[in-house]
Amino acid sequence: MKFLRRHRFIVFLVSCFIIGFITMPLFHGGYFSDLMTSIKNVKWYFHILLFIGTFMLTILLHELAHFLTFIAKGYKNEVLIILFFIFYKSNNKWRVKIDFKLLILGGGMAYPTLGEINDENDFIKAKNAMLSSLLVAPVFTFVSGFVLLLLSLVFFYKIPYLVVIAIYTSIFSFLFTYSSTKETKELKGDFKAYQRVKNDDEFALLILLQYADSTLYLSQLVKDKLLLMNKNHSLKYLSFLSYLIEDELLSSKIDIDIYNYVYDYSKVFNFRRLLLSYEGFSIAQSLLFYFHKCNFSSRVEKLIEIYKNELLKSKLKDKNKEFLLKQTLHLLNIENHFEYINNANNIHNNNLSFITKHIPSIIESEIKRNEGIEPFALECKI
Repeated sequence: MKFLRRHRFIVFLVSCFIIGFITMPLFHGGYFSDLMTSIKNVKWYFHILLFIGTFMLTILLHELAHFLTFIAKGYKNEVLIILFFIFYKSNNKWRVKIDFKLLILGGGMAYPTLGEINDENDFIKAKNAMLSSLLVAPVFTFVSGFVLLLLSLVFFYKIPYLVVIAIYTSIFSFLFTYSSTKETKELKGDFKAYQRVKNDDEFALLILLQYADSTLYLSQLVKDKLLLMNKNHSLKYLSFLSYLIEDELLSSKIDIDIYNYVYDYSKVFNFRRLLLSYEGFSIAQSLLFYFHKCNFSSRVEKLIEIYKNELLKSKLKDKNKEFLLKQTLHLLNIENHFEYINNANNIHNNNLSFITKHIPSIIESEIKRNEGIEPFALECKI
């Protein structure tokens, strides 16, 4: 936007040239007739096939732009989703499977692996790669659709199939570019995410935590962020806290800083407040495991009853309730649900489980978590 304001006169001249170039054929008497003839010469059933085909092609090119940008920046990808096709890497080989439930996405996604982030340089590199991917894909989608339409209408308007393909491709390109400016509670469009990652350090850290391996450097960054935030029940605060707790569940020694952050949630009032949102149930579950690891036996018995009752009363989907409850009871050594919770098809621990169940690293980490929780070497006392 600053560039456009600074060079508005040049932009105006270029715009006039482009508009003149596009409208020049309109002064040729037979242009509209030739264009309409090209469109009509394509049979109606081919229109349907081309409509579907260009829709899939536009999604493919958009997601490949994400995918290839990460590769160009030095990072590998683990999963590429195109509508209901899932291309995933397993045992260093790319495989493909189908899941029609993914049509809910209305598009696709590329899932990178950022590896270990051990210092500031690694962090900046990973952040820049994420920013580039979020920007390149929608820009490429818009520009490619616009250029194809421009070339077809100006030079190739007498070629029926090319005209129809160009029209449908441009429509989908513009729609996908527009959707990149929107967001929902769970998902953000590319442009929306780009602005947040660029301007919000805390949001950028949360995003990178999803795709990077756990490291001491990242854990310290999270601790530093929590120090600057007042204790609250915001999703951002709880997400940072949850990241640290999950790290602690794999540790044999207690981290006193994390313990101090977590302790207040062992109180019934604070714990119950977490159960007012969907995300809260997942975080509360992690807290139960942490308190169990600290040998807070009597406290866990009280909190698990609250958790169970609130979970069953919640508006979560039944499959989410069942998995969370069985996993919780199993890892707290109350009931045995080993086979159920280690079946990848049953892992429904969040609203995006229909996506995450197709990401091998996420499933592997969940199964690793299901191996059990060993108490800290030193007993924690209230």
